[in-house]
Amino acid sequence: MTANRHAVVALKEKELIRHVVVLTLVLGALYALCQNGCWLPLGSDDAFHLDIARNLALGRGLTSNGAPVIHTPPGFPALLASIMLVTPEFSILNWVLVFLLLGAVIMWYLVLRRYTSPPKALAVMLVVGILFEWHRFSYTYYTESLSYFLLGAAMLLAVQFGEGRSASWRVPLLALLCTAMVLANWRGLLSVILVCGALFTGQSRLSSGRPWAVLLLISFVSAATMFVTLNALESRAEHIRTQGLSEVDRELADNALKKQGGRLPKHLEIGPSEMLRRITEAGEWFSLLLWPPATAAKKWPASKHVINLLGWLLIVFLSVRVVKAVRTSQWIWVATAGFLAVLIIIRWYPLPRYFAPAAPLILLGIWDGLGQVVSAKAFARTKRMIMGCAFAGLISVVACNLAILVFQAWIVHSPDFHRKYLGGEYLDMLRISEHLKAQACGGGPVAVVARYADLNRASSGEWVERSLSFMTDCRFLNPGKRIRSFADPEFPGWAERFHLNYVVTRPDKLATRFWHFREPLLNLGGEPLREPFYVLFEIEGGSLMPVRLPRVNDGVRRVPGL
Repeated sequence: MTANRHAVVALKEKELIRHVVVLTLVLGALYALCQNGCWLPLGSDDAFHLDIARNLALGRGLTSNGAPVIHTPPGFPALLASIMLVTPEFSILNWVLVFLLLGAVIMWYLVLRRYTSPPKALAVMLVVGILFEWHRFSYTYYTESLSYFLLGAAMLLAVQFGEGRSASWRVPLLALLCTAMVLANWRGLLSVILVCGALFTGQSRLSSGRPWAVLLLISFVSAATMFVTLNALESRAEHIRTQGLSEVDRELADNALKKQGGRLPKHLEIGPSEMLRRITEAGEWFSLLLWPPATAAKKWPASKHVINLLGWLLIVFLSVRVVKAVRTSQWIWVATAGFLAVLIIIRWYPLPRYFAPAAPLILLGIWDGLGQVVSAKAFARTKRMIMGCAFAGLISVVACNLAILVFQAWIVHSPDFHRKYLGGEYLDMLRISEHLKAQACGGGPVAVVARYADLNRASSGEWVERSLSFMTDCRFLNPGKRIRSFADPEFPGWAERFHLNYVVTRPDKLATRFWHFREPLLNLGGEPLREPFYVLFEIEGGSLMPVRLPRVNDGVRRVPGL
């Protein structure tokens, strides 16, 4: 009997190693395809984190664009800063993101093995690993690569604790990981819900005091970390603001307080009708997570309803799995449902990357729930048709996400990738940054007046403001809603007040960009459209003179200023 037991253990260990190797090689190769040694921006938070990290590495503290950082957790920028002190090359920095994401995939695979068969866990994590809301964090500097890794490690420790493994070192390490999750991303506090569900693995009853004690510990530590860090950042910002600042620095500090200040965001102040709307549109979260192109299709009312209904079908399958979990005391599924429900209620519009931390459990839950549905007698005659539709749906998820990844790889490895990347928006920022650096930013701050509508949402130009701040180390003033364009009658007085020499603006009429494409033409791989996304003007004697920008031949290969 002992020999047989050892043989079974050896087989399981070989299977485990084989699956880990498959995940590492397959997903590692795909993530490597998206690397070209340059910074590949994809949003304002990306540039914001890099700007903070660069300033930390230079000894300027938690600042961005000359202003103190208030409501941004310091964990991820601190990690990047420590690496920047060793090397400022993006050819190295980008691989840190890859390794973090691969670590997250492996951690989650080890967790899912507890709730399903190893081959099924392997299949789920291969699909999760190629989802857009996972693979894009292998080359962009959002906090998710670190957050996913920390959550995966915390979930593994919590599951092992629930199985009765030694708590002497697991509980302190779990508390430390939960603290790090919050310092990496404030939404780490919500992710603690998933960790709490994993703690009760193997508990047929919830009366045991051991998991409850750990639950209270990690909940307290996580909440205290967020409260103390927020208060420390706000106190520091207020202290800096009361110092003898120049008018420009005071304006930057005031703008930072306005953008980041306030403990209760407006989208949390909801009434019954708004809550009902968010619940009825909950299906969009699931569809957008699995089929990213649906984000663009949401612009049309008919397709928006189809996307929502498709998502609700997935919710039904997941709910079937959750109901069974209640009967069998698998509390991790109840925690998953709670985590998703909280996000749906507190967010005013679906943002699938907020769902992505729980993507492994979402996909496995939908798979299991679908299996339970088709095994019911009521669906005996239609079982083959349902399974065929489910298989087609899975293929479509893999195909569209893999196509996005492959197209990203084709773009970044193109000889003139900086012209194609983001449909030419990256190139505009590169050219403007080169001119501003050559002119020492004009000896003062630079104005950003670039309000526009993008996918039915208003943008204040924060994306270009943060990106150029990182690329040039200039200071950028944004008047926000007070002045909507340089043609505003108030603009000359505002520019004179702060001694502005340059202004970055956006053309009045411009095709909306969706990823690397511009609508409505969506020039697939063709010559980028000629209209610039941004225009740089020099202010001379109260007049605006367009600046002739230099040519550039490459992207950003090292952290500017280091």
